[in-house]
Amino acid sequence: MTEKTLVLLIALEQEISPKLVPPDVYLKYSGVGKINAAIAAAEIHMELGPEIEIVNIGTCGSAKHPPGTILHCNQFIQMDMDATPAGLAMGETPFSDLPSVLKFGDGHTSAVICGSADRFQTDIPMSVDCVEMEAFAIATVCAKYQIPFRAIKVVSDQGGESGHNVWVEFLENKMSGIFEEIRATL
Repeated sequence: MTEKTLVLLIALEQEISPKLVPPDVYLKYSGVGKINAAIAAAEIHMELGPEIEIVNIGTCGSAKHPPGTILHCNQFIQMDMDATPAGLAMGETPFSDLPSVLKFGDGHTSAVICGSADRFQTDIPMSVDCVEMEAFAIATVCAKYQIPFRAIKVVSDQGGESGHNVWVEFLENKMSGIFEEIRATL
């Protein structure tokens, strides 16, 4: 069996500096948002082939968990798609074969639900463990091409009107130290 190439897919260099990433790990920055994340995941698949495992690492907001909490997400939902007037559930995409909740992992761990929305959340819903902007898109590409996928998110803020400023401060002062804990799980 061929060993899979470990790929870290991260939105911004401000989240994880390339200096912190082990040299045997492939690193790619996608940029912010689901479109950029989907493009980056597809490019990785085209460039490296099927023998990869993608790990998305980044920050998130949470109403359930305090800042600094590391979440190993295994369920991903789309929070921008609203076709409820057409009789579909929130997050369900019309005319798509993909389920509205994408699940990864062995199924034996408790659900850690990551919602993706391309907006800064000031009012984070309690229906998810965290919200961020890229994981659902990456999970969609990985589901389509049967690529193993994990997402490790670090709670940076709890939303609110000052959420963006708290996020920036978290990136500047805490994220690199927390990444040391994450490196041990790669």
